[in-house]
Amino acid sequence: MDKKGTMEPCPDGAGVPSGSSKRKAVDAPTLLGSTAKQSWSPFQVISDEDKKVAKLSVFAISKALKGIVGEPKSVTKLRSSELLVECCSEAQVKRLGKIDTFANIPVTVKAHRSLNSSRGVVRSRDLETTSEEEMVEELDGVTHARRIFVRKGGDKVRTNTFVLTFDSTSPPTSLKVGYLTLKVTPYIPRPMRCFKCHRFGHSQTTCRRTAVCCRCGKGGHAGKDCKADPSCLNCHGPHTADSKKCPKWKEEEAILRYKAQHGGEIHTFVQVTFMPMLSSNNFTVVNFQEN
Repeated sequence: MDKKGTMEPCPDGAGVPSGSSKRKAVDAPTLLGSTAKQSWSPFQVISDEDKKVAKLSVFAISKALKGIVGEPKSVTKLRSSELLVECCSEAQVKRLGKIDTFANIPVTVKAHRSLNSSRGVVRSRDLETTSEEEMVEELDGVTHARRIFVRKGGDKVRTNTFVLTFDSTSPPTSLKVGYLTLKVTPYIPRPMRCFKCHRFGHSQTTCRRTAVCCRCGKGGHAGKDCKADPSCLNCHGPHTADSKKCPKWKEEEAILRYKAQHGGEIHTFVQVTFMPMLSSNNFTVVNFQEN
């Protein structure tokens, strides 16, 4: 904020070019150019032990942020009673990282665990002899690489498909891999379903609910021993909770697909973007193929 009280503008293309000799991601408009490596994390989380920050009024939060960084790109109250701040520039990130109080409340600021990175898929027959380690070492902006394996006749078969993790909020549309220019498609993970309560969005290691049967949705017995008619506890349809025909499973898959293509917090898409799509009946779920 300057002396006149005007907000810091959100600069276009904020980022620091990398001096690395690693191959660069190919810029979508030019195809033969290269993109700048994003060396800063735009999504920052403000939290406090007593969870008082999220209880502040929208005006108090806005004034406090303007006094620290100027005008951020966006601010979201998370379900965890934390504030998610999307910064416009590296300078804003540095300023935010230096604070230990926010509106007179002791706080900590840290980068969001997942929103500052993204995953994309590349595939080519020419990648057959390329290792995961080579992909990370040679490709600028790639922090992790995983080769996809599939099951065929009980055997684990390696494919020529890689899932790459990028140090940016969205993956490039194409990538220069050695002498190849490969298309990068967003990685859409499978919906996470708890094997204990069979609800979506968490795993059994963190589940506090009572264990229920995957077949009938009731407790007290395992699914493999159940003889009752199938009854999904998520949609109450005549199928098991692990069925891919379940409307809830399709909804979760569509949300993950939309998030992979556009980035951001899942709950924001459900409330603002995805629910209108569901009601309009014009959203088609396409299964993601890993091989």
